[in-house]
Amino acid sequence: MKKSLFTVLFVVCIMLSFGQKVPKEVQTRLNSITNAVRVTDNEKKQLIVAIQKLIDSAKEIRTAKREHMALELRENSHRYLSEVLYVLDDERYEKWRDSVKQKK
Repeated sequence: MKKSLFTVLFVVCIMLSFGQKVPKEVQTRLNSITNAVRVTDNEKKQLIVAIQKLIDSAKEIRTAKREHMALELRENSHRYLSEVLYVLDDERYEKWRDSVKQKK
């Protein structure tokens, strides 16, 4: 009984630790924001969700290869930027956008 309980707890801990990792592509986009402006943990979680939605939608659009793919990708990007603006206030959003423009 003790062994099975220990095994279950071990499996749950492993699942939780692997479930917390953020994909590299998401982390790269998140770092560009967090390096430019200060964000709270809650905002960071919201940004991760927004970034993941952007990436998933872009993959879906590219695999569908529809007629207006470029337009759909542009709309997807605008949706992402709107979500980032919603999470950050205007001042931090503009500061982040300026830092991105300077890096290019």
